[in-house]
Amino acid sequence: MKPLQLLFTLATAAVLGVVSGHAAQTSEPANPAKVLLAVFAHPDDETVCTGVLARAVASGWEVRVIFATSGDHGSDVSGRNLKGAALGKEREREGACALTALGVKRPPTFFGFGDGTLAQVRTQVTERLVKELAGVKADVIVTFGPDGFTRHRDHIAVGAATDEASQKVSPSSAVYHAVLGRQLPGWAKAAGAEVPKGVKLPENLVSVEVQQFQAQRLASLDCHKTQWTPGIQARLREFRKAYPFEEFLWAGGDNGAPGKWVGP
Repeated sequence: MKPLQLLFTLATAAVLGVVSGHAAQTSEPANPAKVLLAVFAHPDDETVCTGVLARAVASGWEVRVIFATSGDHGSDVSGRNLKGAALGKEREREGACALTALGVKRPPTFFGFGDGTLAQVRTQVTERLVKELAGVKADVIVTFGPDGFTRHRDHIAVGAATDEASQKVSPSSAVYHAVLGRQLPGWAKAAGAEVPKGVKLPENLVSVEVQQFQAQRLASLDCHKTQWTPGIQARLREFRKAYPFEEFLWAGGDNGAPGKWVGP
């Protein structure tokens, strides 16, 4: 082989080697994003963990939110007097608006069960969640605990259904219940209620700091026009300013442990 031909051959081989090496590097699959799944009863229930949802987005997690109902059985305080299906549709829009304000890209999933009926249809809710969880592979799941945060029957039912479904199909997911610990006095004030006597802080309470996401937390409040009067919104804003953290209890899952936060 002539010297020029040899030089050309070597140069070509070197270029191809670089290209093929680059292709091999870029074709390697990137590490998939971790997934936080929040499961609640009604649009506006995300209020209990808006800071964590915004924090997950900022940390590069994929955030998914499920609402078991559309909130169609409530009262419209916006002055438009929406009822039934029309109210449910508007509350769906408000729920999506709140998540967008938090930076969540994926639209929420609405199961469409009747507002106020989740205790009666808990088996069906669990079955639907089993299907959803099997396809999600969530690292962390946030929902309500046995107290339902506000003792709402729908909250309690959806939390129990989530716990059961995760145990069946996603036992490695760390499940956390949103709870009121140090926040209880402020929440009672916002709700216009008294703090029950003799209440003690739960053991192994996990507190997640969300101070840097206050703007998103406050912006999401503005979306729920049919649910909260301006007065309630003002009290909720003060509550969030006073308590720049959110509280949880680990409820199960191989990746978690009592008193330990494995979320974003």
